[in-house]
Amino acid sequence: MTNRYSYQYYQKRFQSFSEAPCLYCPGNCITSCPTFTQTRNTLYSPLGYTRSLDIAVDKCLKCWRCTFSCPVEYPLSILVERAAERCREKCFGYVIIKDGGKYLVGELEYVNRMKVFSEKVGLGIVALDYVSSLENRDSSVSMEEKDMIGYSPEVSFLLGVPHYTEVIYEFTGNLDITIKLHLPCLLLPRETEILSSLEKTGVTVEEIVKDVCIRIENTGEKLKDLYTLCPRALETGAKLLDDLLIQLIGT
Repeated sequence: MTNRYSYQYYQKRFQSFSEAPCLYCPGNCITSCPTFTQTRNTLYSPLGYTRSLDIAVDKCLKCWRCTFSCPVEYPLSILVERAAERCREKCFGYVIIKDGGKYLVGELEYVNRMKVFSEKVGLGIVALDYVSSLENRDSSVSMEEKDMIGYSPEVSFLLGVPHYTEVIYEFTGNLDITIKLHLPCLLLPRETEILSSLEKTGVTVEEIVKDVCIRIENTGEKLKDLYTLCPRALETGAKLLDDLLIQLIGT
């Protein structure tokens, strides 16, 4: 995948800027920024972060919402990562947990959940372990991108591969259910593909919530009646969509 689907795309965008271009702008990024909408303080917004990287390192959530709404697609999150002396190149090691024609790929911490889901849909499993390194990320995984399906939003974005919800119709029959759905930050550019795929499975999304970032406090109540695609939201007591799909597939 290209364009707004992958971290690799934004790495190339970042290299095309000699400095942050946040000077003359309609302010789309500010209104999309969770820390600004919570505080209403421009210091805690993309505009403030580009002017004070110390504040950015401490306060920026690196949710990528500002980049997705930016007219020139400036990847502020990469600037903040580098200012914090974290992953200058996002690299990872990987472990094949289960062989398959296609692989469900996610972080090591989600392996048990992935095992249950993969049994239902017939996928192999690859677990990633993120590391900080200056090495070339592309050399660390030998599988072709077309063989991989992301379990988490982070993995889908990092590798530039489909999130499982974008291809779930390939593995299910008609599920005939109506839900409310929370769309995580990193999947915002994929909304059309996700909704289209779910519709093909018989999942009707009657309401979609995409203005909530789970890294902001007090999101638990907002997510209570929703199914989410973000495993991190388990910390808030939210319900994961894959849990529901596991119950429905094959019944």
